[in-house]
Amino acid sequence: MSRLSVLVCFMTISALSAAVWAEEAAPKAPIVVEAMGRDTGAAFRPFETHTLAHLVGFDAGGADNPERNAYGGRTDRRAEAAGFFRTRKIDGRWWLVDPEGCLWYGTGLCQVRLELLSPLYVKAFEAKYESYMDWANEQNVFLRSLGFNCATHWQYRDQLLRFARSEKRLPYIAAMSITTHFILHIGEEELYGKGKYRDGILPVLHPEFESFAHDYARRWFEEQQTPELRNDPYMIGITTDNELGWHPEALDFFLTKLPPGDPSRAVVEAWLDKNGIEKRSGFTDEERYRFGLFYAGTYYRIAAEAVRHYDPNHLFLGTRNNNLRLHQRWIYEAMGPHVDVATINHYWDWDADPLKYKLWTDIMGDKPVFVTEWYAKGEDSGLRNEGGAGWRVKTQKDRGRFYQHFTLGLLQNPGVVGWHWFRYQDDNVGDPKKNSNKGIVTYDFEVYEDLVAMMKELNGNLYALVDYFEEDAHLIEKRIAWIRNRTFDRVLPVGARNATGILLFQGDESVAAMRYGALAKRSDGFRVHVGEGSVLKRMNADGSVEPVAAEDGWFVIDSETETLGWLVEGPHAAFEIGADQ
Repeated sequence: MSRLSVLVCFMTISALSAAVWAEEAAPKAPIVVEAMGRDTGAAFRPFETHTLAHLVGFDAGGADNPERNAYGGRTDRRAEAAGFFRTRKIDGRWWLVDPEGCLWYGTGLCQVRLELLSPLYVKAFEAKYESYMDWANEQNVFLRSLGFNCATHWQYRDQLLRFARSEKRLPYIAAMSITTHFILHIGEEELYGKGKYRDGILPVLHPEFESFAHDYARRWFEEQQTPELRNDPYMIGITTDNELGWHPEALDFFLTKLPPGDPSRAVVEAWLDKNGIEKRSGFTDEERYRFGLFYAGTYYRIAAEAVRHYDPNHLFLGTRNNNLRLHQRWIYEAMGPHVDVATINHYWDWDADPLKYKLWTDIMGDKPVFVTEWYAKGEDSGLRNEGGAGWRVKTQKDRGRFYQHFTLGLLQNPGVVGWHWFRYQDDNVGDPKKNSNKGIVTYDFEVYEDLVAMMKELNGNLYALVDYFEEDAHLIEKRIAWIRNRTFDRVLPVGARNATGILLFQGDESVAAMRYGALAKRSDGFRVHVGEGSVLKRMNADGSVEPVAAEDGWFVIDSETETLGWLVEGPHAAFEIGADQ
């Protein structure tokens, strides 16, 4: 008998047959968590939230969880061992394979490090620990006790090196900053910005960028006392930048914001000449899209080649794209051929959207995803919580509920191979304007017990949950309730050529009509008419995608069809709509 979780797809549950209800316990109603985020204004709003307690037929306290090895991999399922982490797709699900050959899924924390630049943090550290290694050894044991099996060590590379030598260490992701260092190298911090990437342009087309990237990678491994990292089996892989400022109108910006004679602008002008495109203001969306593939593709090719030349052992994990870039198709299309795993900082969504992850992995040519940032901040921490993109919730218990809610969604996505909660320790506590409750511990290393208790409960059941969802894959893949009963509550900006993203809308025909021309409602659904060259595609309940034939030039969205969603692809539009909207 199949076991269906209540809203593991995080929306209203679809009706189940009387036979199922007779043999299964009735599912619990969702918890309501009040949260404030990017789209709620300065007010808290209720969100339906689901935890382990909402999984029908799953016993979190008595689940059959396989043993784990030193890397945190499951010892009961194996693939060929390579001595380092590798990717592997097995029966439709992506995994990482740890150095011993055990199938591995990542549950970890971002920025597991000491904030030793702040006197407040230093004082707290010195009061509790004798040395960095004393702290690192204790945290490894602590984090493993919570079921975490990996971490990100962002910045502070001296700490990364020492962490790699600590006892019972966790597998980790290392981070480079190629583009930021290149901006400093060419002395154009005022033009491009440092880390913020002003004006929607990046200097990755600069004639010196490729040689600099290779030299930076060489120095990263060979000169800065880290050659041992190249041979460390506990290193999962490397990201080469963080949240790069890709912009759909970058082609326009290169010509309007860079002066004549600028080396990067010259490369763009040469690309225009090669492709027979006139140098002018106001490029078409199609031209911007083509340029985006060249622009982002150049970066990812260079970064991948530089990393792999000096470190052939570890995975290339991309650039930790943030949510502002999640809907820009050309970035993922350009990235796909070069990354082993795409890293995504996923903010502003309460749910781990199955359709989004399906689209991202497909656009990349079927590459897995690792979520490297997401979190919620608790108002009961006493901090202002005005910094950062994470949700604001009322209590630490609510933070834990959000952790379970979001990770249960991630575990259902066969293209996701892990996550990192942002972050280990609270942020900017010494700054009265920016301090935020992002960590699992306070600035003085006190643990948020309500939060970590719910983290531990889910993490401890990690592989049993994967098995639970795989057993019910035929039900989970349908996700009928998720898409058919959803009310979309915001419009996302679409990227280049209006076909690079997903437009979510609230059932107001004028939204789509304003952007795409014609959308008409009829008794049995919607009729959509788009420009020449576009086609309507239906994502079926099994995850497959197929084109839909037009009737007299109109595509019909049938409200009775069981579907994950509808996509209009081509030079004019791409949007998603619930079949019952």
